[in-house]
Amino acid sequence: GTVTGSPIPNLTGGKFAGGFEFYGNASPQEDYIDIPDIIEGLSKLTVSVWVKAKVADSGASWNILDQEGVGADAIRISRRPADNYQFVLYNDSSDSSTINSNNIFQDTNWHHIAGTYNGSQTTLYVDGNQEATGSLTGVIETTTISTLVIGSNGDNLNTWNGTIDEVAIWNRTLTASEINN
Repeated sequence: GTVTGSPIPNLTGGKFAGGFEFYGNASPQEDYIDIPDIIEGLSKLTVSVWVKAKVADSGASWNILDQEGVGADAIRISRRPADNYQFVLYNDSSDSSTINSNNIFQDTNWHHIAGTYNGSQTTLYVDGNQEATGSLTGVIETTTISTLVIGSNGDNLNTWNGTIDEVAIWNRTLTASEINN
C-alpha cells in the first residue's frame, strides 16, 4: 500500500513483530495507508486485523479500515464512540448490514477484529468471540470511489489512534474455528 501522513512503522510494537502507529485526528496531517481495491464485487469475504488503542475511552469514532462506495461505505471496521467495534458492509444494490459488538472495550489491550460475509450473512468477531450477525445478500459494492484505506476513511477523517497490525483480507468466509487460530 501507499503510506500517507506520518503513520510510523513500529518494528517491535506490533502484535506480531511490527505494526503501524497512527496518531488520530491530533496528528498535524491525516495518517493512513491506501491499498488498491481488492474487495469490489466479491460474494464472500473475511477481513481480519489486530488493533491496540492508545487511550481506553475514545469518545469518538476511529476508523480501522474503510472503503467508500457511491453514497456510503462499501466496507468499514471501526471503534465507535461507545467503545464498541462495528462492521459495515454494502452490497451492489446499496443495501447494507451494520453490526456492532455487544461488549465495550475501554482498554489499551490488543484486540483481534474480524468481519465475515458469506453471501447472506455478516458476522463480527472480537477476540475470537462472535459478537453480532446481520443479513445481507448480493456482491459487495462494485462502484467504489476510493481505495481501501487502513487507519482512516476515504475522506481521511476519524483516523485511528493507536497501532494496527496484521491486516488480512480473504475472498472467502473463514469459519469461527479458522478465526480463532
